[in-house]
Amino acid sequence: MNKTVRYLMYVVITIICILSIIVGVSTLETRNARINNETLSKNLVEPEEIEESTTEKFKKLFTNQFEDPKVNGLTIQKMDDSKPIVYEESQTIKQDGKYSIDAHLPVINLTSEIAKKCNNETVQNFASKVSALMSTQTEMLYTIYETSFAAFLNNNVLSVAIMGSIKEGTNAQRVIIKTYNFNIVTGEEVKIGDILSKENRDIDTTAVNKKINAEVKKAAEEAESVSQTGYEVFKRNVEDTMYNVANVTNFIQGPQGELYIIYAYGNTNNTYEMDVIEV
Repeated sequence: MNKTVRYLMYVVITIICILSIIVGVSTLETRNARINNETLSKNLVEPEEIEESTTEKFKKLFTNQFEDPKVNGLTIQKMDDSKPIVYEESQTIKQDGKYSIDAHLPVINLTSEIAKKCNNETVQNFASKVSALMSTQTEMLYTIYETSFAAFLNNNVLSVAIMGSIKEGTNAQRVIIKTYNFNIVTGEEVKIGDILSKENRDIDTTAVNKKINAEVKKAAEEAESVSQTGYEVFKRNVEDTMYNVANVTNFIQGPQGELYIIYAYGNTNNTYEMDVIEV
């Protein structure tokens, strides 16, 4: 074999090797690109929806609206026949450097004594704060005050919940929740035992107590974990007798009759913390 032929063979072999390397690198880059694209696609896929907490679900009920249901065959004594059983009175006003008020409060449009009592308490507990903020002439912390309500009628039982939030200066936000439950026909107050013992429920109070205790204990443990990081948190006393279902006074029935038990700690403390248990 002469030198020329041998040289050409070396050149051909070298070219083949170079082409093989190029093809190999190209294939590897294509594979990596495909893997990266698949990974990116997976990352762009909508994450699984996080289950909504009972508290968030409860807060969404506060729409400041009430759909007056048909109550055929019932005699309902209203204060104003042109308005629904529950209607809204609202006031939104701001005063630079002083306050921002967005108040939406329910008026129970019934002539019964318990309806009048509820309306009076609404004025005392919530509306009076609006008047106090607007009438003060002294220097005050800038205050944000908001109220909203939820109202539902289930089997002649009217449930009304009012939520008030107040934030004064740099002080912690405080959330207050007050509820009312009564029969619109008899005018009698409805207690939680009455709801649990209904034929369509017939719920064992022992089971309800277990659920309350389990959820409150979990919230207390989570708060304790947060406090260990240096943050100030509201601490629950899981041994408090208020967690016994027999002592529950703050509750409402939702639009489908679902029962919400509410522990609004801002009712007696300067906090926005609450525990809501759905039964």
